Amino acid sequence: MSTNARPRTPSLSRRPTTPLRRLSASSLRTLSLSHSRSRGATSTEPPLDHLGTIFAELADSLSDLAGNFEQLDRAHATLDGFNEAFGAYLYSLRINAYTVDFDEGPTEAFSDSIIKLLPISFREEQPQRSTTEKVIEILRASPAGFNMDDLKQRAPDVPQHRLNESLTALVRAKIVLKVLARGVTTYRYDPKKYPV
Repeated sequence: MSTNARPRTPSLSRRPTTPLRRLSASSLRTLSLSHSRSRGATSTEPPLDHLGTIFAELADSLSDLAGNFEQLDRAHATLDGFNEAFGAYLYSLRINAYTVDFDEGPTEAFSDSIIKLLPISFREEQPQRSTTEKVIEILRASPAGFNMDDLKQRAPDVPQHRLNESLTALVRAKIVLKVLARGVTTYRYDPKKYPV
């Protein structure tokens, strides 16, 4: 290389830039031809000496590229460390949820524990599920139970046939007792299974 090549400066101390000029094979050939025409036949300068500045720029660009890759690698390592730490935090929250009992936390609703015992149509189909949940909560309000007229007054928006279907399913599942006393049918929870 010639002595007129630029000295290399550390590229990590300055911000790398994208070169504004692109070199192609045709531009290098043109540059070489113009240089060979401009130098005389008696010139002692080596034939490829004019490429020294171009290779110096290429070396600077490659060092800038290497600096960019190093910065990208550092960013990747930082994100990787964050991902591991955050994953450990999420894992500890999950383990904590499995091992610690929260007495004040929400528990399974009373109606959900009963609905699990009923046929699938009462567990999954609407409006039958919502009607059954209402009946369960109404019956829970009084240990003595309610007759059909009381149930209709407490759930006026529920059609009579839906109340009958829900009560029949609860009686068949032996969750609710159907008691006939003095000509009046009363529905209440079985106190042995479900003390209210």
